[in-house]
Amino acid sequence: MNAILVCCIEAGIFVGSLYVLKPSPPPGTLPRSRDHPDEVKARMIRTGMAATINLLITASMIDDRRLLGLGLWYAPLAALAGLCCVVLLYLGPISLEAFYALRGLRDPFERLKMLHDVTVVRDILVGPLVEEVAFRAAMVPLLHEAGYSYSAILAICAVIFGLAHCHHLIEHVRVNQLEWKQAAGLVAFQLLYTTIFGTISTHLFFRTGSLFAPLLAHMFCNYLGFPDFEDIFSNQRKYTTITFTFVGAWLFIIAMVALDPSPFRSPFFFAPLPPTPDIPSAFIPPKDLR
Repeated sequence: MNAILVCCIEAGIFVGSLYVLKPSPPPGTLPRSRDHPDEVKARMIRTGMAATINLLITASMIDDRRLLGLGLWYAPLAALAGLCCVVLLYLGPISLEAFYALRGLRDPFERLKMLHDVTVVRDILVGPLVEEVAFRAAMVPLLHEAGYSYSAILAICAVIFGLAHCHHLIEHVRVNQLEWKQAAGLVAFQLLYTTIFGTISTHLFFRTGSLFAPLLAHMFCNYLGFPDFEDIFSNQRKYTTITFTFVGAWLFIIAMVALDPSPFRSPFFFAPLPPTPDIPSAFIPPKDLR
């Protein structure tokens, strides 16, 4: 079966799990919000099951299951590499948080203190885990073994990840009672930044060969949220935060390009697959390991 088709089916399984077995609202009432505690718990269970199913589908179709990126011995190094990259990307927002924290205006660890809140657990822990399993570990190995290049894998996984968030249109219209035009605008913006993040996350997975690199990066990004550019460009120390924002973005690009897969390669964990011509990958062992 075509690898892209399998990836689309897996995305459908994941998104469909959000709505399957969902109880219908009583007559005359609105559907339950995605942030309702009972709905959050139910969705975490269903998406966890869907991500597991996707992983099993991929594991049954690839030749070398080590490509799923679940190896633990190199996980700390890979996770650190992924975290360092996104820290650079968020250098501007981090400097702004530090400025507010030093003045006692904001607690940068506020969300960590709210882990008793099931929506925070979903956003920071469970959400990134199930999404990285479903959209990286379950898709990248399939496409790689099917012979797709790095560029094609990056584009396919990023677009599928972005489109998988378009179902929020239903929530905006049915639950939040927004006009279709307004809801479409919100979904279009979400499609844009989730596709961009999907590109970053897929690159981290591909270069390290580890699920833990994009996983920790995803958790960190979800913790900080989408950058408040209005605040960055208008606060009292705006010239400092603006400088950190642009310098961080430049360093992030350098780090992503320069991320060397060599430390993550091992003859014990990676099979000798045909090389991808346009970029090195942790999936491809060096010649002396073949």
